[in-house]
Amino acid sequence: MIEAYKLNFKFEEPVRIAWKTFHHNAGDLLLIKQNNLMGYGEAVPDPFITRDTQDSVFHYLKENASLLPKEINLKTIQETHKKLPEGSPTARAAIDFALHDLWGKQERSKISNLYSKNVNTPLNCITIFGKNPKGTQLDVEKILKAYPHLKVIKIKLMGKDDIIRCQLIKEKVDEMKREISYVLDCNQAYKTSKEAINVLNQLKDILQDIILVEEPVTAKQWDVMKEVTDNVDIPIFADESAVNLEDVKIIIKKQCANGINIKLQKTGGIWPAKVIAEECEKHGLKVMVGCMFESSIGIAAGIHFAQSTKNVILTDLDYDLQMPDIYKYKPIFEDGIRKSTDKSGLGVELDFAKIERLKKSSKVIFEKVI
Repeated sequence: MIEAYKLNFKFEEPVRIAWKTFHHNAGDLLLIKQNNLMGYGEAVPDPFITRDTQDSVFHYLKENASLLPKEINLKTIQETHKKLPEGSPTARAAIDFALHDLWGKQERSKISNLYSKNVNTPLNCITIFGKNPKGTQLDVEKILKAYPHLKVIKIKLMGKDDIIRCQLIKEKVDEMKREISYVLDCNQAYKTSKEAINVLNQLKDILQDIILVEEPVTAKQWDVMKEVTDNVDIPIFADESAVNLEDVKIIIKKQCANGINIKLQKTGGIWPAKVIAEECEKHGLKVMVGCMFESSIGIAAGIHFAQSTKNVILTDLDYDLQMPDIYKYKPIFEDGIRKSTDKSGLGVELDFAKIERLKKSSKVIFEKVI
């Protein structure tokens, strides 16, 4: 038996990246009930990136509910992925999360422990979004005060004012006597390899400790990306260019990036992400784990994937920290690391009393659709 809910809320302030400004979140929560257990899943569709919408996710879930397995284990999860039509990757991710959650609860184990007894603990970054220079400096001060244990800041580059913004960030970090490493997320901000190489090399001198740079130029311009990778002394990671396994194989063949940003909403869940990470490991590519405005269900899935995947060097799992709290228990952020709870499965549970209070205050829209 499945249930699906619409989860919408407005951001406290607009979220700006190089090519778009986001004002609200529109997600889908999936609940699969089986053998007195509840499995939670989450889809966060984007018509530009994942090519699906909130409504198309609900349609996909309803149309394919009959394909869900009656017994839950790794083999049946893999078989379910083979049966599911291509369609919506975020709907497939929601199904994958819910099945993994049920599998973990059935085995009374955290999902990460079902895949690996060796726990990987990569650092997690918090993001500074695109604002004017003054707004950027105010944001970095706010973030450093909110997270005294933070070790990595991710800076969204905009293709304009990036050098002055990064100078101000470094000045504020030094002023507050914090030791911080950086991730630069270009979101395709630069139109040419020459421009990207010039700016990134200057930013290396300013920030000094840069772990990696994401998607510096227009997505899937493989040769242009390779020019940047070959001429910048910072690891270049593909994000928008690496939507699926086929993209990753092209990146490997052309040697145009040093690593991949795996987002479970793009891959269709934990299991397909495992396949991609294994392909990356075979060819010496590192992995970071990103997110797409997920709440604690999707973030927990990302954490379990990262904890059980040895070539993950960084997580960018932070959007849930800014969202209305609708959970009884959920992942935490401490010592610079995202950590799952000690509960089995994903380790999260919805709190319907909290949800009702938030609905009354108009902070969230939570409606049953299936």
